[in-house]
Amino acid sequence: HAVVHAAGVLDDGVLDSMSVERVAGVLRPKVDGARHLHELTQDLDLSAFVLFSSLAGAIGGAGQGSYAAANAYLDALAQQRRAQGLAATSVAWGPWAEAGMAVDGALEDRLRRGGMAAMTPELAVKALQQALDLQETHLAVADLDWERFVPSYTAVRASRLLDEMPEARRVLEAATAGGTT
Repeated sequence: HAVVHAAGVLDDGVLDSMSVERVAGVLRPKVDGARHLHELTQDLDLSAFVLFSSLAGAIGGAGQGSYAAANAYLDALAQQRRAQGLAATSVAWGPWAEAGMAVDGALEDRLRRGGMAAMTPELAVKALQQALDLQETHLAVADLDWERFVPSYTAVRASRLLDEMPEARRVLEAATAGGTT
């Protein structure tokens, strides 16, 4: 038996424009749904408990404060479940092609320009199977064009998040050597 939680609602906006109702509308499907599934299944012997999170929770996203918080909760719930000896995998997904929340002409174009292409569902499902086979607790799966993503992600400030990623370090080192940072 397995549980897969893939709920999500987008309601983008800068924090000072968000009302309690708008934030709750984004948090409820992710947070309440995942918590209820955890509580209802914590005494069952599950082969998998999969939470569909988002890169927004791991690396942030412009105007996605409430969505980022909801996804960070899923990542933390996976850590808690593993600490309790329970099955748990939280995948911080990048955008999927053909379906999903980022299949919107303008949003998809903006993400691509920032170095984040939409993944084919077949590739995403293979990545999920690999994560389950390796019993990963939390991971990010995205199709990144490092040459575009790194400059976009670090345009305002440096990011320690990228320090341990060889692909990102190569781009950063090349930019430093070229005197562009």
